[in-house]
Parts: sequence; structure tokens; C-alpha cells
Amino acid sequence: MSESTNISWCDTTVNPTSGCDGCELFAPGRPDAATCYAKAIHENRLAKSFPDNYAPRFNDVRLIPGRVAKAACLSDLSGKERKDKPWLDGRPRFIFVGDMADVFSRAVPFTFLQDEVFAPMGTSNGRRHFWIVLTKRPQRMAEFSRLVRWPANCIAMTSVTDQRTADARMPRLLEVRAAMRGVSVEPLLGPVQLHDVPALARRRYLVDDHPKALMNWIICGGESGPRHRDCDPAWLLNVVEQGKTAGVPTFVKQDSGPRDGERGRIPDDLWAMKQCPRPAVSVDSARQKDLI
Repeated sequence: MSESTNISWCDTTVNPTSGCDGCELFAPGRPDAATCYAKAIHENRLAKSFPDNYAPRFNDVRLIPGRVAKAACLSDLSGKERKDKPWLDGRPRFIFVGDMADVFSRAVPFTFLQDEVFAPMGTSNGRRHFWIVLTKRPQRMAEFSRLVRWPANCIAMTSVTDQRTADARMPRLLEVRAAMRGVSVEPLLGPVQLHDVPALARRRYLVDDHPKALMNWIICGGESGPRHRDCDPAWLLNVVEQGKTAGVPTFVKQDSGPRDGERGRIPDDLWAMKQCPRPAVSVDSARQKDLI
């Protein structure tokens, strides 16, 4: 767990699992195709320093119990200022679950997810925070949400990198029974049309007799690291315009090449797009069960 993080759209990160099944950024058996930052940090540093929790190979997934419960005990940031991240001012603590792993990898049992990941979010401590669960396996996330009640203070998100992955993952994301959903378009490797986000934002479903949008947050950014592929600012602008048209908060994280928080070639008006949702948290358990 990292109580503070350089990731600009959250306050804290926590990893209840390590490793990943693989994706377009990391293909097991193809080291030439790997640009995944988590794989590099995992295999070059974490596996050597913490061998009990991190396997030598990134695609060997391990479970690390107790971490989300510990993160739930962190201080409440609601109403507080963040001098280095003013776009989060006033909001609850934003906690990113799985910045170094994918918690919906096949080797992670649903019982572990229920007991070690999602149950702590619904405790009196956990309900003070806003939890962000991001996966490249939204079909497994959707299956889990049909079996286990999704916490009202947790946003379900999927990650896409190009049109192919958007076409494959976004329809599965919409099947997740969560009160809030979002998409991370990062690293953006080409122009992406997000399945008509304006229509998705207008389309509603009833939750507790109140209409809820199907899309609640967009994050976008280029690829970083020494082997990064360039991101055309026009691609970022296209995503931002989709979010603006839909009225969906949109956060521009970075250009290609620079680290998170560095500007690169991003124009002023695009760089200023750092919008975050205002989630309702501190929901008591009796009402929380009615929000999904």
C-alpha cells in the first residue's frame, strides 16, 4: 500500500494481489512486446525485495490478504485540500485498487475478492473513502457483480488502449452492476471512439427510483517509459470532446513520454482538463444495499 502516490487522479494505491494474466501491454512469452510499467517494476524490484508476495514472473498471480482492510483505516480526506492535486479538493480519499496488478485475473477467486477486497470497502472505515477498481477483464468483473453486491462507494472501471480493446471491453463494463462506472483510455495508442459516450451518459437506469448514468468518469493519457509510443494530442482532444459532449468528468493525465504530472506537448486548454467525479460516500449499510 502507498498512502501517497504520484498518480495524479488518486490519493492512495493498494494492491491486494500481485501479477496479471497478461494483456496488449504484456504478452507472456513475448518480452519484446512488453511496455507494461507494472511488469517492469514487479520483476526488476518487487520480486527481489518481497519474494513472498511477488513471484519472479509477472504473470504468476499471488494473493496478499489484509491490505484493503488496512487502507480502509486511513484518515478521511473529505473536505480537505490537496495542495499538489487541487482537482481532488473536498472529495473523499480516492483509493486506486490494483495499480500494480489486475485483481480480476483468473487466479483470484471470487471468495478472496469478496472477503479481502470488497467487504472492507463497506465497513464503517471503508465507507469514508472512494474506491477505484480498474481491470482489463470487465467480463469477469461483471460476473462477480452478479454474485456479490457492489459497494456504492466504488467505481467499476475498465482500461482500453485502442479501438479494438474499446470495442471488446466497454460493452462488458456496462454489464457490471455498479452504481458508478468509468473508462481509462491509457495508454492511448490511437484514436478511440468510446461507443458513443454521449448516448451512454444520457441513457439512464433506475437505482432506488433515481436515474443513474451508465458512464461517470473518463481518464485518458499517453504511454510513458523509455519504450513509449507517441500519443497524438489530437487523440486526447477527441476523447476530451466526447466527455464534454456527454457531460462526463474527464481527466487528462499525461502526454506520451513524460511521467505522470508532466505536460509534454499537451496544449494549455487540454492540460487543464483534470475533472473528477464527486462521489457520494459514507453510505450506511442499510441504504447501501439498495444502490445497486
